[in-house]
Amino acid sequence: MKVSINGICIKGISSCIPKNQLDLKDLSKQFGELEVERIIKSTGIEKIRIADEGTCASDLCASAANYLMSETHLNPNEIDGLIFVSETPDYIIPATSVILQHKLGLPTSSVVFDINYGCSGYIYGLYLASLLVSSKSCKNVLLLVGDVITPFVNKLDRSLRMILGDAGSASIISEGDEKFSFHIYSDGSGFQALMIPAGSARLPKNDKTSVPIERENGNYRSDEDILMNGLDVFNFAIKEAPKSILEVLNQHGWNKDDVQLYGLHQPNFLIIDFIRKKLKLQFDVIPVAMHDTGNTGPASIPLMLTLEHNNLKEQNRLEKVILCGFGIGLSCASVALSLQSTKITNPIIYEEGLV
Repeated sequence: MKVSINGICIKGISSCIPKNQLDLKDLSKQFGELEVERIIKSTGIEKIRIADEGTCASDLCASAANYLMSETHLNPNEIDGLIFVSETPDYIIPATSVILQHKLGLPTSSVVFDINYGCSGYIYGLYLASLLVSSKSCKNVLLLVGDVITPFVNKLDRSLRMILGDAGSASIISEGDEKFSFHIYSDGSGFQALMIPAGSARLPKNDKTSVPIERENGNYRSDEDILMNGLDVFNFAIKEAPKSILEVLNQHGWNKDDVQLYGLHQPNFLIIDFIRKKLKLQFDVIPVAMHDTGNTGPASIPLMLTLEHNNLKEQNRLEKVILCGFGIGLSCASVALSLQSTKITNPIIYEEGLV
């Protein structure tokens, strides 16, 4: 799917991360010093952020939202749409977006809904928020994107224990003078590459699903833990992300060298570097910013922007931007846009009772 949407802008972007950090070197005793060093070298991840027990993605997103509304001088009464994008909702039912509408003090006339998406979820959320604004259904849409995924990672699964982290983000999409061009690609034939098999309608929890067993390469997990076929996800990403980026460049009328910033989902250094090489891009146009946070799933793109925005603004690299997310589903989504006038804040640290 390719489409361009006019008359919109991203007013602001913020992020919120847990205060707890796990230094991967602290896992050397469990997994071996050489294995930990190998993971750090190949992924570029040195530390991951881990939420406290009982802290949800909605808590991180709500903190980011309150901070962003304050920074952009936008009153909750002026927000008439809310989209919550996450793989880790508060409950199976009801939708977390409804809970957030009440928690944040948004009008009861607001349209609110959830999207169950991961790595490409920020772009999907931008697409739907842009449709709401461009259709005049809403004036200001609060896009909340994040995961608290670490509770679903088995502590004996070194393949994911040293990669996945927790974060939340908030963006405000409003009426404006910008044009966004989107390209979206979905391939459900690969859905088993990244999933939690048990716990919902297809495979309800039972006595067997919670028992960890040895899997590939000595990793342990239960069917209630997240699993990833790393090779399948890697091959999908390096094949489809470059194609999606080229499609959206063509849709938007830009040349590859026109773009000042390629803001990619931040799974690990290896995947980002492969995509960079396939597109024949220089290092400086693709920030790598997961070394102190880990792969934060759907929040990784806005988190990267908040971590890097001071340098990006100083270097005047926010006028012509491509954002691209890829992974779970399997899915890939890209957008061409400008962030030149967007208020991007530094990340905030989550504190209990902040919301």
